[in-house]
Amino acid sequence: MAAPYDESDDELPPAYSELAPSPSSGGSRFPAELNLYYPSGAFFLGPNLSQPLYSVHVSYRHVIPLELEITLRTGPDSEFPAFGTLRISGSHVHLWAPKQVDVDLSQASVAQLGPTGLLGTGYGTYVFSVPVLSTGLVEEYVWKHSIVPDILQVSSGWTLSRKPSSEGEASGSGSAAGAAAGAATSSRGVSNETVATLSFKKDSRSKIGTIRFEGSGATGELGDRWAVVAILTALAIWQHKPRD
Repeated sequence: MAAPYDESDDELPPAYSELAPSPSSGGSRFPAELNLYYPSGAFFLGPNLSQPLYSVHVSYRHVIPLELEITLRTGPDSEFPAFGTLRISGSHVHLWAPKQVDVDLSQASVAQLGPTGLLGTGYGTYVFSVPVLSTGLVEEYVWKHSIVPDILQVSSGWTLSRKPSSEGEASGSGSAAGAAAGAATSSRGVSNETVATLSFKKDSRSKIGTIRFEGSGATGELGDRWAVVAILTALAIWQHKPRD
């Protein structure tokens, strides 16, 4: 069966070589916009349905608590090495990357806020800390659920905010591990920079949603390490969000 018509895929895509992964130098290798597709039994990210860039593998272990594992690969299928893997078991989140890939996630950390476990109700979310490319400093970022007008034909939306350093210090350690204690800081009315958005597509059999980098998230100044963690946590939100 042919994939349903999607007007966002109308434009002729650039050559694969223009968008394929390559070592970064002073910026990010990732396009500013990535769509998540599931056309024929396999998930992938790319600018359109005919241009798969990064394979996404999702698996569950039926243990107590239920365990979710999400892997983002450097190419369009499982033959490519992984950028990184996010494993979630209850409220515990573990992030790692293989040594053969030039994205070091050793100083990155992720924490889950809100409903815990894969059977939690409502909108849980993720906060992470990672050294950014432009300064080398560890900064904290948090995904927040947002209301999206129905006219946009998406079922739900999220924004990723770059938290000011003063908020990170207020939370205790400035890292994701201390974020739960300072989660309330996100509601203080501080004007945080939006560095990415996440939306989920309505009524499409193949296109699931879109991750779009914005501001400093789109310029490449935050680097590949930041982008990998942002994408992995966005994919975790997709797996955890209430089904429409």
